[in-house]
Amino acid sequence: MELTRFKDLKSDWVDTFGVNFDCGFVECRSLCTIAAHVVPGAVSPIFHTRHIPAGQPHVLMPEQLAALRRDIVFNAELGGRDLTLHSTWGLFSPREIDEGTRLLLAHLQVRPADDCFDLGCGYGAIGLAMATLAPQGRTLMVDKDFVAVDYATRNIRLNRLENARAQLSNGFDQVDPELRFDLIASNIPAKVGKELLALLLHDAYARLRPGGRLYLVTINGLRQYMKRNLTEVFGNYDKLKQGSHYTVALAERSHSGHGE
Repeated sequence: MELTRFKDLKSDWVDTFGVNFDCGFVECRSLCTIAAHVVPGAVSPIFHTRHIPAGQPHVLMPEQLAALRRDIVFNAELGGRDLTLHSTWGLFSPREIDEGTRLLLAHLQVRPADDCFDLGCGYGAIGLAMATLAPQGRTLMVDKDFVAVDYATRNIRLNRLENARAQLSNGFDQVDPELRFDLIASNIPAKVGKELLALLLHDAYARLRPGGRLYLVTINGLRQYMKRNLTEVFGNYDKLKQGSHYTVALAERSHSGHGE
């Protein structure tokens, strides 16, 4: 049985086989199945390759399934601290901080006493960074996925950020209506939908204190759409950075109460 590292397969086989890099499997039409097991301390999975005749089921061994169920663990610098993050398959970008989030965090301005809100937190990268940068404030992280909230909560505890918490909520729906924030940040999904986006932007405006800021990162294809909608809701729009794939935008709630 041949052992092949995923990073080698990725470059050599991507044009030949169907590859799902997130879940760690390569399906090779009728040639073979590559079943992953994670080696402790290794960055990328190692794959067992074997010939499977056409029509036979692709069955993983129990130890391979057990390995896939184990937490994914990696370290990342967030808010100037080296934090340990746990995640799992099915969450967004489970093995590393994604490009859009990294771009957002590079342009996020957080004051030490800011009360912060991470909208759609996943396993908590943005919220953990804000909680680290605003130790005198409180950071609330929400997601509609209970698995994401569970991992965000675990990452808060693991990194001993006592000024942060995570809860289950579809947008702002389950958030205490009395809470107000100085800073809201979100990595907006590419397929968010205009109806949900309208709700999120109006709710974000309502939950910000006067002078509060909303930071968003989106794919570049949504840049003009976000500019138009943020201008309509907030009365202002500032493009902080446009990268090769993502754009970071800022809108502020003015003291004059635009949009109310």
